[in-house]
Amino acid sequence: MTEQDFQQHVIRIKLEGYTVLPGLLTNEECNQAKQQLDRLAEESPVSGGGLNNLFNKGRVFERIYQLPDLLRLIRYFLGQDAALSGANGSIKPPGTQAGGLHADGSSTGHNRALAEADDGRRITSHVLGLNVIFCISDFTRSNGATHLVPG
Repeated sequence: MTEQDFQQHVIRIKLEGYTVLPGLLTNEECNQAKQQLDRLAEESPVSGGGLNNLFNKGRVFERIYQLPDLLRLIRYFLGQDAALSGANGSIKPPGTQAGGLHADGSSTGHNRALAEADDGRRITSHVLGLNVIFCISDFTRSNGATHLVPG
């Protein structure tokens, strides 16, 4: 990623709350991830298609959280000591009902309960957490894609 591209992604995150980093994974890596997720879902079916703690469930997942361009953006916002707190997968077959609109960040963001030290005010001066989504198959209205509200 060039410096100019990096700065454009930073600006998009600051203004819109998200950015898109195309091409981080090859088609082969996307296929490997899909195969691993399908295998895991067969071994341990879960409601809603959610698969948790993928850290050591396949080499492709190890690569995903070590991508240099992605790490550069994460560390820009969260610092060099940013910690990965989860690695999850989601399988949404065609026809899956859409999930309700919600905000992530119940423990770090604007949904966090006020602490006594907050003195009744919500003060957030910087990004406290980031979510990253890898679209390893087509994201469409008909197959349960994530809805995004910019801002």
